[in-house]
Amino acid sequence: MDDRYSHQARARLALSAAAKELSDYARGLVSADDRGSGPGEVVERAVQLVDDARGVLERAVVYDRERGASWQTIGAALGISRQTAHERFAEVERRWKDALHRADAEAGPGGRPARRLPAGADDPERWGRVLDWWVIRHRESTDLDTGEHPVSGQQGPQSAQAAAAELRRDGYELITRGASLAERFSFYERKAELLDQISAADPDDPAAAGAASAARLQLEEARRRAGRR
Repeated sequence: MDDRYSHQARARLALSAAAKELSDYARGLVSADDRGSGPGEVVERAVQLVDDARGVLERAVVYDRERGASWQTIGAALGISRQTAHERFAEVERRWKDALHRADAEAGPGGRPARRLPAGADDPERWGRVLDWWVIRHRESTDLDTGEHPVSGQQGPQSAQAAAAELRRDGYELITRGASLAERFSFYERKAELLDQISAADPDDPAAAGAASAARLQLEEARRRAGRR
């Protein structure tokens, strides 16, 4: 996974992509020309629209959680209790984190195949361009002019230092909840790749070079252990 994009940025792009799909689908119900629709088909389309709207809500909850919102805050926004909000969306958040931590683990040793990141989060650069174009195309005269990059301009790559801090938080979370072998393997790969990038950006920093070398050794050790299982 490309660590240039923060978890928060990916969550926002996933929300934007889901909202785009919902808007596009809803537009199809505006036309009253139903000559090609049989009995019940309009209702079926409406049901699909409601299901898609639930998906947008889930993406919004994940995004606000990435921004630091508590379950108390989420519950208050929904008019429900903290406990009910947690019960309703904790599994959604777990699937999101699982996809983040195992995004590159399909071929990794041990464990089930990785979950896929949702549209928008899976390829931030491409989706940034797609969503920029969509917003500009649908912009009306009364809308706030957010420039030529209304999405990608707000959710761009993070610094290497910020990516390293996020990686440390991910590592702590994996340790505290008991990560699978595939999750640990994916984490070691991300860590080695990021520290290589930091070292290459400052080749005169011996500490960066040492950290990158140690991360590579850790990854190789994980590969050897996986081979013995």
